[in-house]
Amino acid sequence: MPKSLDKEITRSVAGSARLAPHMGRLFRGISSLGSQPAVLVRLLRDAGLGPGSRVIDLGCGKGAAALTLAKRLQASVLGIDACGAFIAEAQSAADRQGLTSRARFIVADVRKPLLKRPVDAALMIGLDGAELAAPRLRKLVRPGGFYAFDDLIRSRDNRHADWRGVPTREEIDAALTKSGDQIVGFHQPSPSTLARQHASLIRRLVVNAKALGMAQPHLRPALREFINHHRAAQRLIGGALRPALWVVRRGGR
Repeated sequence: MPKSLDKEITRSVAGSARLAPHMGRLFRGISSLGSQPAVLVRLLRDAGLGPGSRVIDLGCGKGAAALTLAKRLQASVLGIDACGAFIAEAQSAADRQGLTSRARFIVADVRKPLLKRPVDAALMIGLDGAELAAPRLRKLVRPGGFYAFDDLIRSRDNRHADWRGVPTREEIDAALTKSGDQIVGFHQPSPSTLARQHASLIRRLVVNAKALGMAQPHLRPALREFINHHRAAQRLIGGALRPALWVVRRGGR
């Protein structure tokens, strides 16, 4: 994995490239990294994804969604992420759960996945939003297959100047169906659910950052930036903006 890409991914998650070697430790005890695996699996199952389906998960993190799909739907899943520490944890979890025949994980650039043939479903959760994720995923699935992604959206009555560039659900829906695709699943967590998830995440991140700062004092400024970065993001998400998850069936074109 090129160092430049590794640093780019780290900045997007942790706010500082100095923390690149410590991603595994910073996110210790946090498995899903916001992927809502149970919700995602339910939406895909209800849409018609079944046993034996071939799935690719771009930006799979620690593999929570991929492993849940392999276990509950008996899908064959390839998880790709730029963070070696996350991939190592994902593969270890697959080993422990006896899922190595159905779940495989590799370190690679999610922007350039190498596939010999189209898959039945392609996922990108917690990485790029609709504008980038949807067309990228669509190219990877067969006609009639599924792609799933998440994004932050604003309500139609939120016309604050700071959020004019953030799409509404209606705008994303229109862009998806314009290509002939069909939205077959949608989920938006409630504010109370988001608040609980965010509080739990911040508590664990603070504990992990404090332990790392005790062991390596020179990292304390970067760790403070890391925590502040996540606290600011959590105040925004669930307030002016809210995350949502789409599952889309690709049309014939």
